[in-house]
Amino acid sequence: MPARLLTVAAAAVLVLPGAAPASATARQLSPLPPAGTEITSEIIAQRTPVRLRTGLVTVDFKGSVTQRVETNPQEPDKSVLLRTLSFRVTGTLPYIYDRGRQVGGVITLEQQTDGDSEPQSVLKQTPHGPTPYEYTLVLGFMATIVPWDHPQTAEPLLLVPNKPAELVGQIARYTPRGERFDLTERVDLVPPNEPDVIIATIEQFPAHLGSSARAAGFPGVEQLSVQVLDRIPVSPVFTQGLEFVDGTLVQSSGLVGKSSVRRIDPADGKVLVDQPVPGVFGEGIAVTDRAAFQLTWKDRLVIERDRSSLRELRRFPLTGAQEGWGACWNGNEVLTSDGTDRIAVRDPVTFAVVRHIDVRDDLGPVQFINELDCTRPDTTWANVWPTDRLIRVDVSGRVTGEADLTEIRRATGLAGSSNATNGIATVAGTDIAYVTGKNWPHIVRVRIGQS
Repeated sequence: MPARLLTVAAAAVLVLPGAAPASATARQLSPLPPAGTEITSEIIAQRTPVRLRTGLVTVDFKGSVTQRVETNPQEPDKSVLLRTLSFRVTGTLPYIYDRGRQVGGVITLEQQTDGDSEPQSVLKQTPHGPTPYEYTLVLGFMATIVPWDHPQTAEPLLLVPNKPAELVGQIARYTPRGERFDLTERVDLVPPNEPDVIIATIEQFPAHLGSSARAAGFPGVEQLSVQVLDRIPVSPVFTQGLEFVDGTLVQSSGLVGKSSVRRIDPADGKVLVDQPVPGVFGEGIAVTDRAAFQLTWKDRLVIERDRSSLRELRRFPLTGAQEGWGACWNGNEVLTSDGTDRIAVRDPVTFAVVRHIDVRDDLGPVQFINELDCTRPDTTWANVWPTDRLIRVDVSGRVTGEADLTEIRRATGLAGSSNATNGIATVAGTDIAYVTGKNWPHIVRVRIGQS
């Protein structure tokens, strides 16, 4: 099903070095960006009102759009075309109703192709207008809602806008620096084959757009770069946990009847140890200095394993959480997640919860904390399900950095929540990490650094 179009028409002020200030009278035209330039702009739309069949809720959207500048043959001296290469924003939806079924969870608006077949967006000079440029941004997307009730396995709800949408804003310079854009007309979301069945309506989209979207009152989160160093072929599994231990990778996987724990040689992907996990849905794993502890999803069990052979030793109840998701060992304590915004810090001997870490970023609580890695006591890395977002969290729970793994996931040819990015294993004392996802055919060795 082709994605519908989200159209953003924006009047924009672009201030370049030496450019004259904007005025209502004719001015010297500011230069247009050169063809071939690729621009990634962060998008934050906080407290976006979304109307459902039963009332109004608010969603905090966050993501980015990447475009490439191309020559406009119609008026090459006055405007340029912008080809959208990628667009994705994600937020948490409290609830939604689909034919009487209550659904809530993660809502994602994402372009479904690797780029516009033809450039749709235009940046045009306006010498007599209130701003030097008029910026029309056209985005194709599909809305995907992954429900709360069975987030690991449920099929997502797919919706499309029933008509183009338009946002208008003014920016002070090029590239944007977090200026506000507003929706001029509401957007209805409908099933792809049922255009008359309105499931949700985006009433407004108060978006801040730019490379520093937090400039409009948002505290900063460092944007991290990810450089691919190697792709290690592996047999695909439903990855739930990944650890780098003693020069090898320990990978845990889920699904009842298919769960396993295996040790992998990172040099070539060879499986050195493979232990099945019968009767339960396996989740994340933490390897301590004396044993390995694997979580289960809804069984509320912890499986203790021999650190070397990964052989099961015993099972005991998981306390202090309704579900098990991610796990890691920071050298002193075991950390676990349960799909909320809270990380439990546990005694490594008794597995009792000793305290909690509430994860917060510039928009507030970060829901769906999934796989964890914590080779340093002061830093925890986490995948945010079902997105491609990797976050770095300090001991207070504040998100201090984030990386986008979208392009790495796309290189696998996989999409959807059942193939979500999941699995992070850092190499202590270095900037090297291994990342993977559910059903991925590779574990990817990367270098994480400043953007």
